[in-house]
Amino acid sequence: MLVPSIVVGPLLVVGYNADLLGGALHNDAGFAACWGAFPVLTGHVAEAHTLAAAPVLAALGAFVLSLAQRYLSTSARTLRRHVVAVEGTMRLADGSVRPSVPATLLAPGEGALVGMSWAVVLVAAALAVSRMA
Repeated sequence: MLVPSIVVGPLLVVGYNADLLGGALHNDAGFAACWGAFPVLTGHVAEAHTLAAAPVLAALGAFVLSLAQRYLSTSARTLRRHVVAVEGTMRLADGSVRPSVPATLLAPGEGALVGMSWAVVLVAAALAVSRMA
């Protein structure tokens, strides 16, 4: 059952990184499938030699988490690499005013990315500990 993963895995890596197939893999959903869902399914099949509902649900979770990561990181990367100036202010309902600067716009996305990366590590640690018990 692992042979299909062994064949498909390198094709996905090369197809994504080389932007083959007219970019069909090099997009948000392609990223989530290639770097989120596929490794979860492959890892499970490598260990269990079978496929079941739980790893499919885990793969869907990895797909959605990878998709969210991609959305946040694309926005953050654009702000870090390409934005040289932001003009304007944010006027809040209470009348206060905050400047719109790249750092202010970048902070929520980068904070979410850091939180997501720690969450994945902690979930993986919890799963590993539960297998040891």
